[in-house]
Amino acid sequence: MSFLKLSFAKRKYIVNKAKFLVILALILIILALDLLFVLPWSLSRLFVLKFTIPNLIVTPIILIVFISGILKVWSWCEKRIDAKLNKFHQDWGNAEKGFKGEDLIYAELQKILDPNSYHIFRNLSLKGEKWDMDFVIVGPKGVILLEVKNYQNTKNSYTAKHQFYFSRKISEWIPSRIDLRDFVGNCANQLEKYLFENGVERIHVRRVILYINPDSVEMKDYGGNQNHVYIIQGLNRLQQYLDNVSDDSDMNPNLFNKLINILNSTA
Repeated sequence: MSFLKLSFAKRKYIVNKAKFLVILALILIILALDLLFVLPWSLSRLFVLKFTIPNLIVTPIILIVFISGILKVWSWCEKRIDAKLNKFHQDWGNAEKGFKGEDLIYAELQKILDPNSYHIFRNLSLKGEKWDMDFVIVGPKGVILLEVKNYQNTKNSYTAKHQFYFSRKISEWIPSRIDLRDFVGNCANQLEKYLFENGVERIHVRRVILYINPDSVEMKDYGGNQNHVYIIQGLNRLQQYLDNVSDDSDMNPNLFNKLINILNSTA
């Protein structure tokens, strides 16, 4: 499988892991070059020069200044490199949790849904778009777009108009730069548009966000939002949602097969 065929979460995982390893390798190379060449050369100059009083005074001073400069530069770089490494390592870990969460949900959907009645598209990406949709489910319930979040140490909160996350650094709730409901709503709108352009004139895509860990999300005065996104709090509530959601009256065998063919063409 080519890199571009991988899910967005797996591509992000591979890229951040590569960045982490590249920077770590550069640090080790610089350290090795310093120990193998720079330091021995500096020491050799002390013994090659004639032991005159000026040389005995000047050379150690130059050596001390040189080594001090290297240490200061290294300390400056280390602080910034360490921050970068920590960021890459965190992104790497988050991406890994992301695709492991998707694996878990895919297995769960296969248990819950009848394979003769439902088709599960995983990491579906529309032509010309860089983002992908974690799951698109087609069946008697209609078309369901399911976005999965596998947060462990991150706390999110939703009100009718805003999404917040809890900052451990300052122990306060901070408004999220991007409301996930807006992203999911935009994905659903783009999917509806794509289906319309391919001959499906009447279709509504249900918008759902599933937080695998129920402790990672809470709702405050939540009355939905303009994108009509439903939020599932916990993996154990996924089947309950699918059981309770009503069937789509427009769905029939011909429409089902047409949707499958159209979405298969995007792969």
